[in-house]
Amino acid sequence: MRAGLVAFLILTFVSIFEVDMARAQDLNFGAIYVCNEIVLRIRFPADSQSILQRRQIVNERIIEAYRKQQITPSNIQVRPAGGEWAIYVGSQLIITADREHARTNGTTPRLLAETWAAKLRELMPKCRPDMGPRP
Repeated sequence: MRAGLVAFLILTFVSIFEVDMARAQDLNFGAIYVCNEIVLRIRFPADSQSILQRRQIVNERIIEAYRKQQITPSNIQVRPAGGEWAIYVGSQLIITADREHARTNGTTPRLLAETWAAKLRELMPKCRPDMGPRP
């Protein structure tokens, strides 16, 4: 009985892992869009957050950045963040470029963050979602 339960749990975990890996292979699964263009792709879970959860958090941070301020290329900045590099819009954290994403893209966290930030600088000032008046 115990061996059967262990086998069931292992098979369940492997199945879930395979589904997550298949989703990760779909390049649009973790895509972040601004102005109907992909600005970056989240391909790996981090800090106990799934790819989907990370994508949701980044989308919420982008919306919050729009709510708080006028977006200009100059207020989209790359800053060091504990051995990695993060993108901020003003004081609003958008995303951290981690080592795993950088390695997959054949670069460093800093250069990856700069690449993502360049795309954000290009697109974010062009498209402001209609969210009503700012506080």
